[in-house]
Amino acid sequence: MEFLQQAVGELERPDIQYKIAAYTRDFEEKNHVFHTQLTWKGWYPVFESQLDYGNNPQISKFGKEVANPSEIQPGLRFSNTISVPLSYSPGRFYQFIRPSLTSDYLNNYVYIQENGSYDYGQNIISGRLYFSNYHSFAYRDIYPRWGQIFDMNYSFAPSDRNIYGSEISVRTSFYFPGFFPCNGIKIRYEKEKQNPEKFMLGSRVSLPRGYNNIISKDKTGFNFGFLPEEGYKMVIQHSSSASCP
Repeated sequence: MEFLQQAVGELERPDIQYKIAAYTRDFEEKNHVFHTQLTWKGWYPVFESQLDYGNNPQISKFGKEVANPSEIQPGLRFSNTISVPLSYSPGRFYQFIRPSLTSDYLNNYVYIQENGSYDYGQNIISGRLYFSNYHSFAYRDIYPRWGQIFDMNYSFAPSDRNIYGSEISVRTSFYFPGFFPCNGIKIRYEKEKQNPEKFMLGSRVSLPRGYNNIISKDKTGFNFGFLPEEGYKMVIQHSSSASCP
């Protein structure tokens, strides 16, 4: 697949970043895709918006022998995020917290067998709380001596509950000094639980090396490693079924 990308214009100021337009040409699909992005961060809260238009929308039939929609609109994705990033540096530690709310709309076509028609356009709402606490470190340091990260996400589709269910995930990381110079220890624990309907939402749990995708409604990830190289990873699946009830 070959692409041609060209930025039409960009504007950047201390309080606002605006990509006026970006053009992408997909020679295989013969699509003209346009992108635009806006970030406003002059005051609290921070607003981020991104629009992508021109891709082929996804048409999901779930194996049913039905015709495509009579009229298929060009693909559209419209994402908006509102956040309040706050930082604090008392002494040797640096704290950062960022609560955010994201709305992600895609104009996909999903066939609903009960209605005998396509559902057009789905919107997923995601709430996120990110917190980090780091010991101060020099530019030459790759990882902090001490540190903690807490990242919690909850996603649901308020107007498409019969298509998407809900998903909640918690990801944590802990950094400790190592036993030798220029060495550290990192422990990571991640937990995710989904309540799917027709679709499962994308997983946020980090997978071990060699794995691209593990489909599970209940997933737990654990990682213990020596920095800078991570050594051991493990993923525990409480439910290995890929099908939805």
